[in-house]
Amino acid sequence: FSPLQMNSACLWTEDVASRFSKGFDKEGRICKVRDARRSTGNGPEPNAAWSLYANAGDYALFLCALLNGQISRINYARILPQMRKSLVPCGNGVCWGAGLGLLSSDPGIIWHWGDNAGFQSLFVCDALTKDGIVTVTNSSSGLEFCLDLLSEASDLPSSALTGIRSFIETAES
Repeated sequence: FSPLQMNSACLWTEDVASRFSKGFDKEGRICKVRDARRSTGNGPEPNAAWSLYANAGDYALFLCALLNGQISRINYARILPQMRKSLVPCGNGVCWGAGLGLLSSDPGIIWHWGDNAGFQSLFVCDALTKDGIVTVTNSSSGLEFCLDLLSEASDLPSSALTGIRSFIETAES
C-alpha cells in the first residue's frame, strides 16, 4: 500500500477496529462491531474477498494504479485485459470476468461491489477513458445510494444500471 500512498488501506487489527465507522442495518440499527480477526471457518483472514479495509480515496488510488499499469509486484498491465474478458454471461447485459463485473454493451466498463454487514460499496470504471467512481457507505442499504449516485454522475445507460442492480440482487440472495 505504501508505494501507492494508500494511507488508510490495511488488514484488520485491533487498532483498525478502534477507528471503524459504525455500520447500520436496513432498519437503521447499529450492527455488531467486529472485535476480532477471522481466523477460522470458511473465511479466515487475510482473504481476498473481504479483508482489505480502505476509504474511498485510497481505493480509488488502487484502481487508478490498476488501470494505469502502475502496480509493480504483478504486471497488471498484462493481467487487466485478461480480467476484462467475459468468462460467464450473467444476463441483463452483464457478464463476469476474472474478478470483475463487465457490461456486454460496453466492454471498457469494469465494476465490483462489496457487502459486509453494515457496509456496502460499489466502484465502476471505464478502463479505456480511466473515468470512474468509488462509493462506500456504512449502511446495509447503501447499494441503492451507490446506484442512484452512479445514475446521476455517469452517462451509463439505464439498461446498464438495471443489469448491475439485477446481478447484485441475484448474487446477494
